[in-house]
Amino acid sequence: MDSQQTWIVTVSHTHIEQISTVVTSLEHTGLHVQQVLSTLGQVIGQAPEEKVEELKHVDGVESVDKEQRFGIL
Repeated sequence: MDSQQTWIVTVSHTHIEQISTVVTSLEHTGLHVQQVLSTLGQVIGQAPEEKVEELKHVDGVESVDKEQRFGIL
């Protein structure tokens, strides 16, 4: 079974107005969307690492980055 990772997808500034269309395409590509930050042009969701290259090629996607978690000791 594929291990799910959390990804932050940045939408290109030229596609911010159509972010809902980009979100639909990301979902069809395998991203389980958790949050859409329309003002920032970011979509947060989970997908297996194997799907990242496909997500990067969705029309309107500028970048796909793995969520980084930091803690205070």
